[in-house]
Amino acid sequence: MAFQQTLDYALEQDAQNASRYYRNRFFIPQHEGKDAVYFLGNSLGLQPKETQNAIQDVLAQWS
Repeated sequence: MAFQQTLDYALEQDAQNASRYYRNRFFIPQHEGKDAVYFLGNSLGLQPKETQNAIQDVLAQWS
């Protein structure tokens, strides 16, 4: 399918993207109750949700 600059085309492409499931693995910042677009060049990126469990595991080992 040729590129189309429409919302329907973008949604269709998102639905077909095999990596779409990775989005749910990260905390997405909110702005006015909606997911924010996250562009920050000097960052490690979005925090993985698994980070909290990993930190708790290390703290449990040290205690």
